[in-house]
Formats: sequence, structure tokens, C-alpha cells
Amino acid sequence: MARVAATPMPAALAIKPSPMGGQAALHDYLRREAAAFEPEPNAPRLSGTVRLQIVVGADGKVSSLKVVRGLRADYDAEALRMVCDGPAWQPGVSGGRRAPLPVELTVSF
Repeated sequence: MARVAATPMPAALAIKPSPMGGQAALHDYLRREAAAFEPEPNAPRLSGTVRLQIVVGADGKVSSLKVVRGLRADYDAEALRMVCDGPAWQPGVSGGRRAPLPVELTVSF
């Protein structure tokens, strides 16, 4: 009887979640929405970025939205709204199965 050396199986490929239409379509959407944003009355217009962390679930739904680095409350709320109302997401894969995975996004104003 021949002996075969035990070799470990290769690790399952991990795939990050991605927006439907691709990253370029998401950035175009965020850029258009940010350009149309009007800050609160009597508040100066700011330029900068809001960094968000979201979780894209195994079903592709966005949850656990969190502002990691904000600009101002009205800008932070608008960035969260844009991501919620934005394109659908393709779920990520971890361990060979669809899984909820975190994603960081930057919204520029």
C-alpha cells in the first residue's frame, strides 16, 4: 500500500464586499450626492472627509454604521444617509461562505 503525505488544504479565498456596479460607480454616486448637500442654515460650508465603518451582511444589507472620523454633525448624518440610500452591496466571502464583513468608506465634501 502506498503512503501519501498529508498536505493541508489551501485556505479558502476571502473576498471583500463590493458595491453593485463597482467602486467607481459608488465613488461617482457619493461625489454627486456630496456636491448637492446643503449644510444647516447659518452654518459655514466645510470641505473635508467623513470616514465611516459599515458591516455588509451575508445578505448584502448594510448595518452597524459608525462614524470613525467626523467633520460636523450635519455632514456626518449626510454621509450616513448617502451610504444607506446608496447602491446595493455584494456580500463578502470568508471561509468559503458569505459572511458579514466590515468595510471602511470615505465620503469627501
